Amino acid sequence: MQRTIIPYIPFSCALLQKLAPVDREPGFKINYQFIPSWFTARSDLSFDEPWHTDPLYRYRSFVEMAKMLNHAFPDLNLGGEISEIRGSISGVQSCALPAAFFGQQILYDPGGWPVNEGRLLTDRETEELEVPDFRAHPAFENLMLQMDQIEREWGAIEGELNFQSVMNTAFRLRGTNLYLDMYDNPQRVHHLFEVIYRMQVELIDEVHGRQTRSGAERSFFITANCVVNMISDQHYRQFLLPFDKRLSEHFPYFGVHNCNWSVDEYVDSYAEIGKVLYLDFGMDSDLVRLKRIFPDTTLTVFYRLTGKDPQAVEQDLRLIRGSDSCSRIYLSAIGADTPISLVRHFFDTASRLWNKPLRELLSEPPNY
Repeated sequence: MQRTIIPYIPFSCALLQKLAPVDREPGFKINYQFIPSWFTARSDLSFDEPWHTDPLYRYRSFVEMAKMLNHAFPDLNLGGEISEIRGSISGVQSCALPAAFFGQQILYDPGGWPVNEGRLLTDRETEELEVPDFRAHPAFENLMLQMDQIEREWGAIEGELNFQSVMNTAFRLRGTNLYLDMYDNPQRVHHLFEVIYRMQVELIDEVHGRQTRSGAERSFFITANCVVNMISDQHYRQFLLPFDKRLSEHFPYFGVHNCNWSVDEYVDSYAEIGKVLYLDFGMDSDLVRLKRIFPDTTLTVFYRLTGKDPQAVEQDLRLIRGSDSCSRIYLSAIGADTPISLVRHFFDTASRLWNKPLRELLSEPPNY
């Protein structure tokens, strides 16, 4: 069975991805993300520590979020079938877990995703950094206990964690000094990246191995190059591309996440990685060129409604439709301040421009 990687956003989680058959949801699709503030503005849900450490608590919150989505959009079934929702590890610690294993405390937010405390490594600490024993860390021990509980309650351990990337984690540990090191002390960067890479691969293999043993096979990884636009393509090739290539060789299915940035400067470098099954990027990217270089990739364009009016939304959607290049639109960061009328306008305009019933354009609702 031929497979690819598609976006996957379980309710309030940050963007994740999952492996799917190539004929699953064929053609152009819209994925959507309602962030925590959308739900907390409408309920007493809390995304504090229990949400990330208690799978039953998280499951119940998924049920409540699905009900709110179905109530707000009764004709679209955005929350899916309540009876199909199951417990999972999706969203646990959001983007803060990898840096936590290097000593960055996780700080929780009742109305949002957790973050790391931000204590940066000194020059010497960076140069002496070693692969941490993440298996002895309380957050990992809790994760293992959660997976045991999920298996007892629901069987296969479904869900996705946000493992970040070599450079994302390096930025959390080193801050903007990371970019100065690229000029002043390249060897320090190489060492930091190597240590993070080794920890990252061990961590993913450990988590995926536990999921696979439960019956939820995992064999893919999407590296999150959220801060790649802070460096030139030259520095990407010098420092990060070798690790992205190693990651693509380690995992049978591989993709690259770029956030809402233009990907144009890095396209030729990404093409050298090999078979990139998933790639996302911002609206300013050259969509036609991307389709030419990555014809078999799930090309996903980010779109935010923040600061947009209905006319701008239609203009942007016409541009995407006219290029006929993207596999997906990722409608991101729908929050408390996003008018439901504007979300409906986005959906209805897409339905008209693609000349399809809206339910056919929307990706499958999440259930874990």
